[in-house]
Amino acid sequence: MKKIFLTVIISTLCLHLFSQKLFSLKIGSSYSMISGLDIKKFSPYSGYHLGLGFDYIFLNPIGLKTEVIYETRGFSNEETTITPLRKNLYTNSVNSSNLYIPILLSRHYKRLYFEFGPHFNFGLNSKQKENYKEIWRDNSKTTDSTYLDQQNLSTVDFGLTLNVAFKLFSKVDLSIGISQNYSNLGKEYSWQHYRIFHSSIVYRFGKEFVPTNLKNIEASQMPLTERYAIRSSKNTNTSFHRISDGNEIVLLFRNSSQLKTISDLIIDESSGIINQDLSQPIISNLSFPCHIRVRFNETNLMNSQVVECFLEFDVYEAGKWEVTFR
Repeated sequence: MKKIFLTVIISTLCLHLFSQKLFSLKIGSSYSMISGLDIKKFSPYSGYHLGLGFDYIFLNPIGLKTEVIYETRGFSNEETTITPLRKNLYTNSVNSSNLYIPILLSRHYKRLYFEFGPHFNFGLNSKQKENYKEIWRDNSKTTDSTYLDQQNLSTVDFGLTLNVAFKLFSKVDLSIGISQNYSNLGKEYSWQHYRIFHSSIVYRFGKEFVPTNLKNIEASQMPLTERYAIRSSKNTNTSFHRISDGNEIVLLFRNSSQLKTISDLIIDESSGIINQDLSQPIISNLSFPCHIRVRFNETNLMNSQVVECFLEFDVYEAGKWEVTFR
């Protein structure tokens, strides 16, 4: 029993030590539709959503994500009935604000990730407007009645959510998803449910997250060009060389044998410690794969022009690397 208990404790500590925690801000549009029976008379509703997210990467590249999202949604429907004496027109519109809380399992790839799991909705506020209109065939009488918030709409519901997200830029993602609710809309709509499409921009705070390849391919067996990847660059001509085993990256700024004149050096890294020596910056104690961003200003040999330079790259194989800016 003690061995089992110790094993659980050690496993939990290892997951905590090697896990990554990420925070994000999400904003976008929501498109509400109605699913279920007799849905032709329903019209969709365009709303918006805004909130915060938290990712817990407990087994890279697999994680758990939860969000707290303020969202607006709604629907409208109408119905016309004709009798021998009159025509009856019925219109109804509903819009509401909700707290949308998904709990999703996530799987991350290089520039793509998927999220799937249950969600819960808690109604905060809702407005409903119903209108009944009777028009007699001989035009002798017209009755027009309007009612507000007469129906008991559901305030708590649940369902499933599927999201697909693509990494646009560093820390900025485009997310597209669908949420299917399984609770009915209310007592008057016992066979109808919300189906909501989301399109969102996600901004992630903190250090860049780099997913690990679960296929466990030996990086040393890959071609050199597959052991690293350049995401974006500006005014840079670089070369990558793996010198030996280790866990550091050395940045060299030189033209042939001459050092470049650089200033305003900024380095962002997914892990490790930076020694920002302008002559030879070193990023040590790295965890691979790693993600690096380097930004600096370079002065030409005549000291007549300053050029802004930028390089963003990933390195997948552990080792001591030299990245030379020529």
